[in-house]
Amino acid sequence: MATLQTLVVVLMHSRLDYGDAVLVSIPAYLQSALNAAARLIYRLGFRDHITDAIISLHWLRIPERVKYKVLLTVHNAATRYLGPLVRLATRSARTSLCCH
Repeated sequence: MATLQTLVVVLMHSRLDYGDAVLVSIPAYLQSALNAAARLIYRLGFRDHITDAIISLHWLRIPERVKYKVLLTVHNAATRYLGPLVRLATRSARTSLCCH
């Protein structure tokens, strides 16, 4: 089961993460694909409830997944571009405090 789960995670999540901008426009289609992957892993029928399987796999539903990926991207970009400015401001604040 771990091998099947790993294979499904690698294949599904790499495809889901491929184009975050596209994910925003078609969440229902992608959610059904994610549900099918969870059904495959747990060998659930089409009429079985999928929520417990999604939770036990620690997967986010598509709308939450898109929000998470966008926030992560924004956070990384902000850290990369604003980090040097914050360090410079902190250093100059320390210098002005210690020298006056």
